[in-house]
Amino acid sequence: MEDIALVARLPLSQLAGRRGPLSFGYGIERTRELKIAQGEGHTSTYIAGNETLSRVKIWEWPDQSQVWFAHRVDHASVATDRTHMPTFGKDWNARTTMFWSGNRGQVRSMTMSGRDLWLAWATGRDVCVKRVRGDLCADARQTFPQPTIEIAKIDTTYWRLRDEQFLWSGTHGYAFPALATNRDGDVGIGAVMNSSAGSPVPVVGYLTPQLALAGPLHSAWLRAGDYSSLRPGSTDSSFVCAAFTERPDPRVPPNPANTRGWHYIEYGRGSAPRAARRG
Repeated sequence: MEDIALVARLPLSQLAGRRGPLSFGYGIERTRELKIAQGEGHTSTYIAGNETLSRVKIWEWPDQSQVWFAHRVDHASVATDRTHMPTFGKDWNARTTMFWSGNRGQVRSMTMSGRDLWLAWATGRDVCVKRVRGDLCADARQTFPQPTIEIAKIDTTYWRLRDEQFLWSGTHGYAFPALATNRDGDVGIGAVMNSSAGSPVPVVGYLTPQLALAGPLHSAWLRAGDYSSLRPGSTDSSFVCAAFTERPDPRVPPNPANTRGWHYIEYGRGSAPRAARRG
């Protein structure tokens, strides 16, 4: 069965009215996964998916139009081999779909700031230069010592690659990138970081004006799994990311943070946001 992706768009005015039938436009693309972004004040929706491991295909869908316009932009090849990220002897990337054969090199997250589209991929250590018998790699070239996040900045005026960045380390692996744009127009990044000696933890930071990490968010109780998220925060300059807490340890005193469940962490520049009240 062929993989296809469906994208549909509903007018907000119809949703606000909540009466009568809804009309919507939609498109179908022969790819496994697509990401969508729409910048504030823009009149187009942008849909992206990798056409090859070194070329992204971006569809521009203007408002009030039933036609998509395709743009292709080349970028550095996404390394998709040797993706294992061992934690306590187990590969926690093995249960994800990021690197399965049909899903290799797909865009994992996308956001827009000004006229620039920012895209992010999760990568492995090696770029395969020769495959045999389907998905088996016969010859590979190492590009990174650990799994890495590749980031591309694309100009939507001239449809060209403006910049590429890589979030990498010689001792830690990175995966599950999540991008967002705050109200100041800054681009933030959330991800998951691991080392062979401990559990995965959330890591956060900024991509503008330059790549700078504000994490990782180390804690005796804070953990991360095969998921990350990022969204604008309560102030113009902040972001909010999600992190998971583990089961309470009976050997430590009771602590409000020492409970199983999702915790949301806000970070940013400038003055600290006002703390939320407990319900």
